[in-house]
Amino acid sequence: MKERLLLARHILQKRQDLEPEKCSELVQVIFSEDNLHEAQKVLHNPEKEKEHGHSLVMKAWRVLQPLFGGKESEEEVLERDMKKIASSISDSLFLSGLKDIEIEDLKPAVQKVETLARASLLVSIDAMVKQVTYDVLHMQQKVCQKAIQKEIQVKEGRELRDSLVNFTRFLNAQLARRKDP
Repeated sequence: MKERLLLARHILQKRQDLEPEKCSELVQVIFSEDNLHEAQKVLHNPEKEKEHGHSLVMKAWRVLQPLFGGKESEEEVLERDMKKIASSISDSLFLSGLKDIEIEDLKPAVQKVETLARASLLVSIDAMVKQVTYDVLHMQQKVCQKAIQKEIQVKEGRELRDSLVNFTRFLNAQLARRKDP
């Protein structure tokens, strides 16, 4: 979705000569087709090619060129450009830039991307909160276990010391009795 939205924006900014109907059609095709061949057809301007007198030659060359290992087809160029543009923009920059898109034909796509992004972020945030909660509880459990262990050691130490004091008193009492016949 990111790639297609960026491609549509890129093309519409470069091809400001397109009629409003063509812009709408191009946006619909970019977001509805799995391949970019239809988008290429919308961008194709037969009137300009006729003015240059090479319409048939160019069509033939476009068809034959990929077969001979020549340059990429226009569809491949569009696909490559789409991926290049999308990879050059971080997701956060892309999402923050959505509000700046003023091309009316892209508004529905922008809203869809924002909705998908919110849903994805909610899932991610929910998972992160669960993980952080688990981690905090685990850390608290370890701290409590250490505190309990320390308290047990302190109690055992007191009991041992008290036992030693009582044993020493008992021995002293026994020694005192033997000396007093």
